[in-house]
Amino acid sequence: MHSHRFLPFLIFVAFISTILAANERPNLLLIVSDDQGYGDLSLHGNTVIETPNLDRLGENSVRFDHFHTTPVCATTRASLLTGKNHHTVGVWGVHEGKDYLALDEKTIADILSEHGYRTGFIGKWHSGRSPAWMPWNRGFDQAYVSSLYKHKNTPISHNGKAIHLKGWADESFTDLAIQFIDRKEKKPFFLMLSLLTPHGPIEAPEEYVNKYLKKGLSLHFSKLNGMIEFMDKNIGRLLSHLDESGMRDNTVIVFISDNGSTKKTENGVLTDEEWDLRRPLGLRGNKGNIYENAMRVPCFIHWQNKIKPAIIKSFTDVTDLFPTILDLAEVKQKKDPSVTGKSWLPFLSGKQTQWPEAREFFRPYWTAFWKEGWDKQGPFPEKSAMKYPNQINAWIQEPYKLIFYRGRYKLYHLKEDPQENKDLSKQFPELVESLSQKMKLAYLKMHSDKDTYTQPRFHIGHSEYDLCERVGLNLRGSEIPFCTGTSATGNVIIQSHNSANWKAVGDSQTIPVDVTESGTFRVLLDLSKPTNEVQYSLSIGDSSIQRSLKKENGHWTLGNIKLKAGQQDLTLAIESMPQGVPIAFNKLNHILFKKIISSQP
Repeated sequence: MHSHRFLPFLIFVAFISTILAANERPNLLLIVSDDQGYGDLSLHGNTVIETPNLDRLGENSVRFDHFHTTPVCATTRASLLTGKNHHTVGVWGVHEGKDYLALDEKTIADILSEHGYRTGFIGKWHSGRSPAWMPWNRGFDQAYVSSLYKHKNTPISHNGKAIHLKGWADESFTDLAIQFIDRKEKKPFFLMLSLLTPHGPIEAPEEYVNKYLKKGLSLHFSKLNGMIEFMDKNIGRLLSHLDESGMRDNTVIVFISDNGSTKKTENGVLTDEEWDLRRPLGLRGNKGNIYENAMRVPCFIHWQNKIKPAIIKSFTDVTDLFPTILDLAEVKQKKDPSVTGKSWLPFLSGKQTQWPEAREFFRPYWTAFWKEGWDKQGPFPEKSAMKYPNQINAWIQEPYKLIFYRGRYKLYHLKEDPQENKDLSKQFPELVESLSQKMKLAYLKMHSDKDTYTQPRFHIGHSEYDLCERVGLNLRGSEIPFCTGTSATGNVIIQSHNSANWKAVGDSQTIPVDVTESGTFRVLLDLSKPTNEVQYSLSIGDSSIQRSLKKENGHWTLGNIKLKAGQQDLTLAIESMPQGVPIAFNKLNHILFKKIISSQP
């Protein structure tokens, strides 16, 4: 059991023994919305939207009013699943291989499964797109991983098997959640329901859109509000099912968003007036930066007849959910010093309304620039300001927030100035110095970790993973994504979902791989518009082939390569091109290594 220096041990034991008097551990339902800001609830002052079910849940919960996630989805999910700084568990962005949770990390599902829970995942994963990283290999017994971002007729990977859902995703996910919790088993359940709403593209059922059009709102703003209300309806449907099935009293319900809201999506932009309506507190920034509207989001914990409703104004962090949920499940764990989250049981027990000492946490910039030769040991922020001018770091020490951006520090008092309008750095230089030193030390400590700013090592030849089917961006087993790499040379540009601009001799890309079993493999490339007679070389460890591409059964093949088991680097390069040819190919998505099974006994 975790120790709590701020809560006497006997009080902690008394609280747990009271709520678990029947010696029955609670079910755990964790609901995560996507890009829903603090202001996207009528409960939080939004005068346009209607969210009756979430409002009711919030009113009957312990509401953590200054709950902070990270600025984007993958980094928040990494911290949620591990209780740690996302950089130190291998996640430092949203694409380009930056969103793969390190395989040596135990997730909260791993731990709960080990301690007698049946575990389920439904919806958006975004903690790795290759089979080894998928939730069914990260502690979840049953996992339904959706394609991104398709809000209707959504393709799903169920434990590696492709299925297609009909209808709206929120409705389908809720149906799957009800099916999961209705399974008749003696074990308590942990279910993570990870919704796609309201991440763009913004769309909703017509009846919900029309409701807001009748209020005089624009089409895009009506779709946004209708989308969130439709999500609210389905969350209400799930909660009603818990009531009807008699499970509500023994189910802890946690609701959060993964990060704040955004003014611009793939299919529309809010006007300034609409943006203000979406942010009734006037919080600064949006998804992707370090200001409050990017990170301060709704967070409710509800346990009917067990936890009394309250509003907690103390600052809390997404890493806190990890130890809090484990404590509620009465899971005894050896203390892991790399878990930075702190349990909220003192708040949930009603014994405490604020931390005895100012809560502090580091919020490093959510991405970095490994393509440009980032030094893994990491310079002080000041030294990197010129090379990485858009890098921004924050240190939060309740009630203050220190931001470093473009070579200078700014200080805000988040309780008195949640809009971050008044820079206090000149008024409190000693505080700036103190907090900046803490930020520097945290920054360097983070950089020294073995998993910070590292690329995943993709698997080739794993017999179990090769049974998985591709669903959207979710890959098959021995399929290597080319939106990643430890290095790209020449003209090659690594993009969110592919690499592009292969146009000259010497252009190359290197990716770390792990050949799990020796063998001979057929090399198939998923690429667009290749030019004839270009010679490529592919090397993996000591093995290599060099030839031009050939069309074969709808695929472009480079031939066969014999590989030895072990961790190696894969390098694809252009060796020669016909004179006057402007480009070898447009985009390379994946390379699939298909094992050749010998017919010999």
